[in-house]
Amino acid sequence: MAEFYRGDGEPAKEQLAAVADLIDRCGGRAWTREQNHEHMRLALQSLQEADPPPAVYRDAVTLADIYLV
Repeated sequence: MAEFYRGDGEPAKEQLAAVADLIDRCGGRAWTREQNHEHMRLALQSLQEADPPPAVYRDAVTLADIYLV
């Protein structure tokens, strides 16, 4: 990782793939996914507490379902 960040210029596709694999193997992808789900849960909870029209809340839940895989 340090070598990657010290590099100059545009990284090669192979470098990007290697860094992505390293991040994934170190748990970065799973951690990010968990954080996204927790933030969305808190956002939907706050929205629900604001008592929006039902259609607004349903749309927010639908978008969360689409984008948080």
